[in-house]
Amino acid sequence: MGHSVDVPVALGEFIDKITILEIKLGRFADPAMRKNVAAELGLLQARREESCGDGGALCLRRRPFIAGGSHRARPRGP
Repeated sequence: MGHSVDVPVALGEFIDKITILEIKLGRFADPAMRKNVAAELGLLQARREESCGDGGALCLRRRPFIAGGSHRARPRGP
């Protein structure tokens, strides 16, 4: 991926970006688009793994999102 810039973002935004890229990777059929998405996703996942060394909040979400799968929020309540 050409040039890059480190930009501080909220933890939630970072996790959302990873999730969105995981969904796109599962849906795109075009090999060129999949390659671009996979490259960006790989960079973000690597950054997440670097941050997990300190046991921080980024370590909490490690499983990939599966659309319509078991990662849906469960209802809370009594």
